[in-house]
This record gives sequence, C-alpha cells and structure tokens, in this order.
Amino acid sequence: HIYYMTVSGHMYYSFSGNSMSSRNKDAVKHLDMSENARAYYACHIELDKALQYLIEQLEKEIVGCKLNGHRTKRLPGNVNMSLSGMEGETVLIRLDMQGICASTGSACTSGSLEPSHVLLAMGLDTSTAKSSIRFSLSEENTYDEADVLVTCLKEIVVSLRETLDLG
Repeated sequence: HIYYMTVSGHMYYSFSGNSMSSRNKDAVKHLDMSENARAYYACHIELDKALQYLIEQLEKEIVGCKLNGHRTKRLPGNVNMSLSGMEGETVLIRLDMQGICASTGSACTSGSLEPSHVLLAMGLDTSTAKSSIRFSLSEENTYDEADVLVTCLKEIVVSLRETLDLG
C-alpha cells in the first residue's frame, strides 16, 4: 500500500512544482505543504465531485450503463463505463462525430481492438469489456459539459439499440 506519495505536478495535469498526497486526509493537514500542493489537493477534490456527478448522471440517464471499477478509489478525472449490449468502438465513433473525445477500454490498451486485460482482470467478461468507454476529465471541464456528454451518449445508445432491434 502507498501511504504517502510525492509527484511532480506538471506530470499529472497540475501546477508546476512538487506536491504530496496521502491516503489519510487528516495527515495531510499536519504536513508542511506548499501553496501549490494545497491548490493541487483542492483542485482534485473539485475534480472528484465533478467525476461523481458524471458517474451518477450516466447511470441515472442511460439504461445498462454501469461503472467499471471502484466508485471513489480511482485515478483523478478517469471514469470507465460499460454500456450493456453496445460495441465500444461503435459508440466511440458516434461520440467523435459529436466532437466528444473518449477511448475504449482502459488507458493501458488505448487503440487496441482487443478487450482490455485490465478490465478482464477486474472481473469483467469479454462482452462487457468490449462495451466499455473511458472518459477523462480535468479541472477545466464543467458540469454543463458533463450534461452535454450524458445527453449525447444517451441519444447514441438509444439510436444504436433501436437500430439493433430492427435488424
């Protein structure tokens, strides 16, 4: 287990300089942190709130949309969702046509048509892993943009399901 970790901020879409992170929120209060580290920590709290909002909206609005992985123990800004009965690549193309950037599978297999070995190791079956879409958010994304994503993805999924039912 990692209890404390220091990183260079510029490597993780943060402020330049170094920051420290801790598994124990109370311990962070006792550290002599720079302003950059405090700002980094505060930024990721806001990012986590936006990410949780996106996850909740996706699950609420899209039938068969399910979070892959733990609800809170995840990379900041990273969300991977499976869409029951969908092919991730088809959804990805439709999202791209709407100007929305996303990926299929996990970050480790970006660009591959094979199901992610990470998602399979997490216990997902091949079909579910292939139906997965990964979104990455930053502190620059807004709740309005999350709403646009949810609306577009819902329209895409409904349209594809109607098409599949006709065939």
